Amino acid sequence: MKTHIIQLDNHDDVISVRDKMAWSKAPRILLVWPQRGSILERQVDLFLLQRHARSLGAQLGLVTQNQDVRRIALEEGIPVFGSVAQAQNRSWRRPRRQRRRILLNQRPHVVPFDLRTWRASLQPKQIANPFLRVPLFVLGILAVFSLVAFFLPSAKIVLTPLQKEQTLDLPVWASPDIPAVNLSGGLPAFPIRVVVEGSEQIPSSGKTALPDRSATGEVVLSNLGVQPIEIPQGTVILGGADRSKRYETTRRVTIPGGVGQTTTVPVRALLPGSQGNLDAGTTLAVEGLLGMSVLVSNPEPIQGGEDRWTSSPSAQDYQNLEQKLENSLRSAAMEELLASLTSDQLMVPGSLKLTRKMSETREPQPGQPGNEARLNLQVEFTAWYVRSADLYSLSQAALNVSLPDGFHPLPESLEIHFTEEGKAGAQGAIHWTMQVYRKVEADWSGGVAAQALAGYPSAEAVSKLTAMFSLAEPPEVVLFPSWWPRMPWVPFRIEVVRR
Repeated sequence: MKTHIIQLDNHDDVISVRDKMAWSKAPRILLVWPQRGSILERQVDLFLLQRHARSLGAQLGLVTQNQDVRRIALEEGIPVFGSVAQAQNRSWRRPRRQRRRILLNQRPHVVPFDLRTWRASLQPKQIANPFLRVPLFVLGILAVFSLVAFFLPSAKIVLTPLQKEQTLDLPVWASPDIPAVNLSGGLPAFPIRVVVEGSEQIPSSGKTALPDRSATGEVVLSNLGVQPIEIPQGTVILGGADRSKRYETTRRVTIPGGVGQTTTVPVRALLPGSQGNLDAGTTLAVEGLLGMSVLVSNPEPIQGGEDRWTSSPSAQDYQNLEQKLENSLRSAAMEELLASLTSDQLMVPGSLKLTRKMSETREPQPGQPGNEARLNLQVEFTAWYVRSADLYSLSQAALNVSLPDGFHPLPESLEIHFTEEGKAGAQGAIHWTMQVYRKVEADWSGGVAAQALAGYPSAEAVSKLTAMFSLAEPPEVVLFPSWWPRMPWVPFRIEVVRR
């Protein structure tokens, strides 16, 4: 049968041997004692090893020359061998007779006379002097009462430490060029951008002239040749110093032949409005080849052209409208940027700026007729934000410099308020002042209080606590039992809590 052999060392104990046995998969485990040294000589050791072997489903055997170990092994029913070879060649199971004989030998032989002798020997001894019984009994009672007086009383102390508010006006400045927080007030800033679009309209405040009626009149056509000249209806006549005014004949006429022969023809301005009016005696000419054969004059003015005035947006209207729309878009951009920030980000006051005008549409253009001026803008705004953690670390460091002696800050009591709009400073940084404040509490220690009050008269505990700590209210001391005259003698029976 397969046997797992474990060689023991002088430093082995029950735990280490159990660990070695745990690796065995064989049905038999053989423990080989070292030749020198004494280990596992207690009966409980072999008992534990035997039980562990059974839990592994294996049979335990020993190889040792230690007589004490061999005797205990036989009592526990563990086979013992002289060598490893003997253990592998011999059977580990005892004959039934031998096992029965061992069990009978292990059973103690008791006779009735021995029992009566033992019973007599177990009788309590009588105290030689009966007068010692009362003092010993009293001492026992006093000892019990002393333990009760020492451990039974308890006390609960409720302290209300004094609290103050610590405030500070802290000037700070932020810039993307700052890599980390510095104690001079510098904070690293991070840019954030948003594109917004909007439109706005206002009533037009300007006026513009619109042509209403065309100017009319008569011109005299003179023949420069000997042949008659026919002038068709709609012949264009140019007027003005720069020939910018144009007129057309309203009927067909014929100039008689002969130099200097004349005829009169009615004309009408091609463009309506006052621009078609022409003073008498102005130089005129016929457009085209006819102009080389005909001389034109206007002894009477050409008049009757009129303009009609109507509303029109002025340049000032669009300037005011642009300022109004930019302010509206600035508010919208601020709302979008604030909504995009996380709880750990705070916008730098005064950092919002219009950085780019992406599109602009004006309807109508200045000088064109229109009752309203309409403007559409699409612009990009840029702002900076700082991390809340940077603000809190800078504020804590600044407040710690002026922390009153004997006080400590209360956690999560720090608050920060921006008291002014930021202003641009040197190198593009933004400077502003913020107000920081937190609550600070007077130092106190429950362990120190318990040590100082242990065994102290309860009537003087309040005054002693008041002298030890700065308190907003007198401390509350609750004793158990309530009539107990002193504080508990042991500090761990005194509980100190903060209100």
